[in-house]
Amino acid sequence: MPYCLHDEIEKLQVLLATNTKEGADAHSAVSSLLDQAKTLQLDALALLSNAFMSYEKRTCEDEQQDFEYTALQQLDLLENFQAIKEQDQEEDERQAALDEREALRVSELPPSGFTMTQNELHNAAKQIVLKAREKFGRRPAPLEARVWAYRFDGCSMLSCDLNQLGDVTKNMPITITASGLLELSHFDEPQVYDMPEALHLVGLITRALGANVVIGRGDNEVNSAVLHKPLKDGETNGPVELWSVG
Repeated sequence: MPYCLHDEIEKLQVLLATNTKEGADAHSAVSSLLDQAKTLQLDALALLSNAFMSYEKRTCEDEQQDFEYTALQQLDLLENFQAIKEQDQEEDERQAALDEREALRVSELPPSGFTMTQNELHNAAKQIVLKAREKFGRRPAPLEARVWAYRFDGCSMLSCDLNQLGDVTKNMPITITASGLLELSHFDEPQVYDMPEALHLVGLITRALGANVVIGRGDNEVNSAVLHKPLKDGETNGPVELWSVG
């Protein structure tokens, strides 16, 4: 049953034994001590497990303490430590392989400003633009794109709300999730690798549609210290102070 400190000592043992005579000389002695430590740990676990079993035998069900569930969880973890650790390692390896694969599907967006747009992303932008033209018309009245970022459920999100100026009934919201994946099957809720990719996608869409882009939210501020003017009775939010002249 390997434990974290045990594993790290083994790494150092192999490193020194491979590269130094002193490490090689100490190898067998270190192995013996690690084996003893492992045995002592297992003995300690057995003692604690027996102590808990004795507690259960002498305690009626209606008298059992709140800690029992937590103690059982901890015993299960320790008694299945190796299997759980192997599962965690497999999950880490699976996630690393997934991250490596998804990284190959990301547009190149260097600080130079020269872009290498990923083919799938470019095609997705096209499909969204076609949907927008279908909704607003091929030569619509001017469009406005309200673009604002937010966090939800541990994810970074980018909202791009397309609206036709002068007609509040015509709108097309697009919500992009920076999820570490490229998933473009839903044109109104695409997933991309990260926030730069999300902004790049929004840029393609809004340029193609000739939309006027408004970044951020400025009318729903709740921090009274940064409001343009104090809230009135019954108001919960207002415009943020933007240092207007005059």
